[in-house]
Amino acid sequence: AAILERNGNALANSARRLEVVRNCISYVFENKMLEAKKLFPAVLRAMKGRAARQCLTQELHLHVQQNRAVLDHQQFDFVIRMMNCCLQDCTAMDEHGVAAALLPLVTAFCRKLSPGITQFAYSCVQEHV
Repeated sequence: AAILERNGNALANSARRLEVVRNCISYVFENKMLEAKKLFPAVLRAMKGRAARQCLTQELHLHVQQNRAVLDHQQFDFVIRMMNCCLQDCTAMDEHGVAAALLPLVTAFCRKLSPGITQFAYSCVQEHV
């Protein structure tokens, strides 16, 4: 009974972490930055787990498919910080999964710095091994 209870708690905690990641990304893309800022520390902690890193890539991919890849400065900063944290916590096992899933995303997300000058996400995450 104790083992089942412990496993049930672990699954509930994992589900909560994934929900926090999803909510934070939704807030960023809905431009609800105050709400995103409140959840951000929990998202960064959640990135320690592979499921949360996979969730991040899946959620960001959904927004690219909706043609929401050109971000304002605050949105771009939040997305970059999440990507950097995700890559920082990646292990060798994630190299062909999470890191590979981020590659098309870092070439899609961008922000306009000035007329004719666009900064893509890859310029901010390229230092990761």
